[in-house]
Amino acid sequence: MLNAEIVNKDEEIIKLVNEILANAVKENVSDIHVEPKETYTQVRYRLNGVLHIPEGYDKIPKKLHSYIIDRIKVLTGTMKRDVNNRPQDGKLRMKIQGEEIDFRLLILPTIFGETVNLRILKTEELFTVEGIFNGDKELVKKFYDNITKPEGMILFTGLAGSGKTNTMATAINLISDVGKKIITIENPVEFGMETITQMQVRNQVGSTSANLLSATLRADADMICISEFKDYDTALLAFESSMQGHMIFSTMLTNNAVDALFRCTHMGIKEYLSGSVLQLILNSKLAKRVCKHCKEEKKYSKASLKAIGLTDDEIRNNKFYKGKGCKKCDNTGYKGRIAIMEMLEFTTDLREAFINGADKKQITKLAKKEGVYYTHKDDAIKKLKGGFIDLETARMFTL
Repeated sequence: MLNAEIVNKDEEIIKLVNEILANAVKENVSDIHVEPKETYTQVRYRLNGVLHIPEGYDKIPKKLHSYIIDRIKVLTGTMKRDVNNRPQDGKLRMKIQGEEIDFRLLILPTIFGETVNLRILKTEELFTVEGIFNGDKELVKKFYDNITKPEGMILFTGLAGSGKTNTMATAINLISDVGKKIITIENPVEFGMETITQMQVRNQVGSTSANLLSATLRADADMICISEFKDYDTALLAFESSMQGHMIFSTMLTNNAVDALFRCTHMGIKEYLSGSVLQLILNSKLAKRVCKHCKEEKKYSKASLKAIGLTDDEIRNNKFYKGKGCKKCDNTGYKGRIAIMEMLEFTTDLREAFINGADKKQITKLAKKEGVYYTHKDDAIKKLKGGFIDLETARMFTL
């Protein structure tokens, strides 16, 4: 740790910031939070979805806070050091343990100073399609068949930090080749991909999502990817472009797949437009994965397994697991996270029902009846039976 008496030595601030970042990468955390309090600064890491304070970072002297923030801004090369009263987004890349690591940053002003959230991005950790759907060949085929369609729209949805961007990047990576022109409009660009053309939104100079999309439509693209629908103009143009023969990928903040359909309406998109072009909506949530180093078979009661929806045959023909706790998982029984997925496909009957005013309950019921709604509950049960999650985690998605 840094000696509080040597505040003005740049090399010591550099050492401290490098230490915070390197330790986070070493511990395989997903996020780093540098948080100012009234009399001190605190650093927290998010590991397996849970925040904790690493040793030595609980009470960093407050006099060092502005130096830490300034150093982080310098590393991005784009953030304004003299701005501390409004949010700033950015990225930085550092070589840590011989590996190039990308971080996505968000700086927010608080009553005690600026707080920083750094998300660690690793391209090699993009999900595989087989991993997303637990090796289910039917689901993998449905996913692939939809993302390779020549026109329409596919939405990758979920809450912040749920893995929706990773899922979309996996889809892009799966279909990208030299024979296709794929253009992305991102804010910010998260994963660099050599086979596609990536553009960065820069609202301050007029390069808005809507303006970039309007220009991209003239670029003879086979597919256009928009990082997120945040405004009506971009969403409307995207849906109209899908209607005119383009394939559009985008993300949206929603709790489940059906909610995304109605979120489009709330944004001002007419039902006939969204209902006509949507091909597939995916929704991802993250769950704690049972530690593979210490997992052992767990005999759950039949009543507890039936309560989440398992049948007698499923209980009888499957083994279930729980992490015992070991050094590799810090005795928690969990190591890493796994995606719990939803997939909503569109049929003619489903489109007609939505366009004609069906509500969420009716859409859900019809989609399940037609067998085109694979839910979080379905996926959680599948991953419980596969030994990837335990019963306690499965309950979060099934009850």
